[in-house]
Amino acid sequence: MTLFGFILGFAIFVGAIMHETRSPALFFNPHGVLIVFGGSLAAAFAGFHFPELVRAIRSLKFIFKKVSENPGRYIELFSDLAQKAHRGGLSAIEDDVSRLPTGFAKGGLDLLISGFSRDEIEDILDTQIEAMVLTDQSDSNLFRTMAPLAPGFGLVGTLIGLIIMLTRLQDISKVAPSMATAMTATFYGVILANLFFLPLSVKISRRLENKTWLHQMIKSGVLMLYDKRHPLFVKEKMTAFVPGSQAGKAGKKGKDAGTQSLAAKV
Repeated sequence: MTLFGFILGFAIFVGAIMHETRSPALFFNPHGVLIVFGGSLAAAFAGFHFPELVRAIRSLKFIFKKVSENPGRYIELFSDLAQKAHRGGLSAIEDDVSRLPTGFAKGGLDLLISGFSRDEIEDILDTQIEAMVLTDQSDSNLFRTMAPLAPGFGLVGTLIGLIIMLTRLQDISKVAPSMATAMTATFYGVILANLFFLPLSVKISRRLENKTWLHQMIKSGVLMLYDKRHPLFVKEKMTAFVPGSQAGKAGKKGKDAGTQSLAAKV
């Protein structure tokens, strides 16, 4: 849906321009593009470390991917593991855990099987969650910071255009076209901020909320296995993490997903 939103927004602006003028080329100002994009990028380099910029850019590929984590899979997974552990102890789930894909769930279960104490498991998982939150918040803050910078550099581009225009007042016929060209820089800055930077920041924040909620759910499952809670309690407790509108879907999908079908990596 993220890509669809960008395409829809771009199509709306292009459609409005094409509807109102027969000369859409008036909205193309290469100098304005250079000032807005180049200035925003320069400000990002000045305010953030290079590794942070690289990581934020790399995170964009995950934004355009459909989130595949299905909480129902984890509800079913931990319910099955709780049943096996209830009958045969933690040694009965070692083979199931070894077949899980590398990720947060497998890492937590490996700590459990390896004999770490409850406090140690909880501390390690909490640290991993905090590290994930700090990383994603940094990416979100980068785009949120750049959002007001783009219109600012657009204004700079407009001011440059106006200054140049004022030096050519001898030819009045060129004043209006020059004014229009100068305003395109502000147009670029506003579009870049409100159609790109701010939505990306919101998208990363929403993705972080979902990942944090899912990680907390998994951590709870690992700790309940450590505490040897009843399988029914494990299932009900983990189902309680799922929002009411999704609980039914999660439970239904979870029944069709066994341990080996757990494809999501978290």
